[in-house]
Amino acid sequence: MNFWTRINTRWSAKDLDSWSSISKSLYVLFPVVIYFLAGEVVQIVLLTIVNNYFAASTAESQMWAQNSSYTIWAMIYGLGIVVSLALIFKAAKSEIIFAFSGEEIEGGKKSLFLPLLGCSVISVAFAIGLNYLFFFIGANELSKTFGEVQKAQYGVDFTVGVILFGILSPVVEEVMFRGMLYNRLKRMFSMYLAMGISSLLFGVFHGDIVQGVYGFLMGLLIVFCYERFKSFWIPVAMHIVANVCVFVLNYTVWK
Repeated sequence: MNFWTRINTRWSAKDLDSWSSISKSLYVLFPVVIYFLAGEVVQIVLLTIVNNYFAASTAESQMWAQNSSYTIWAMIYGLGIVVSLALIFKAAKSEIIFAFSGEEIEGGKKSLFLPLLGCSVISVAFAIGLNYLFFFIGANELSKTFGEVQKAQYGVDFTVGVILFGILSPVVEEVMFRGMLYNRLKRMFSMYLAMGISSLLFGVFHGDIVQGVYGFLMGLLIVFCYERFKSFWIPVAMHIVANVCVFVLNYTVWK
């Protein structure tokens, strides 16, 4: 069995017990690395192509590109995470399907309407609360990178921003961090340790201290609800509604 097939196969906890620590680490972290690097490579290549294209274009086109630079970047970022998702989707799909077969809960199938509604409300309240907390403590001053990221995110066209940051990005991130990463970690460690590690990596993935803390805390909330209600629809819904609400509320402030 080649390395790629080994990484993309869902191995049981019993199988993983016989693996070395290095093999286990690669099994967990290699898809994360592929996910991150693939997106970065796609963005670098496409940004280089776009910059060269507009550098050789008319003055009017260059002016349009300058005025739409954040939106162009956002669309390229979106393409990057789609490519990343395609590379890890096979492994993630097997994890999600095997972990929780959908809405099957002990005692038979139950409606997910109330859990989805309740978890979504909690997620929105928690996300908005964290954002206001960061605002009051002056997060922009604590992290220059955070301010630059916020400026880029809220400098995009509104519709593009809602689709990209409110829908596409949350779905891809949930497939990666809760769907695959958490479920793999849970077969190697205790449930709570797996929650902590997956949330920590989710925070680190966001790239700076402020977003890292936000991602870690939101990740803990989301993965707890995922485990509690045993349906992948829960974390997806929580992440989407939180991102959409925060984006819409902050958009006018940054504009």
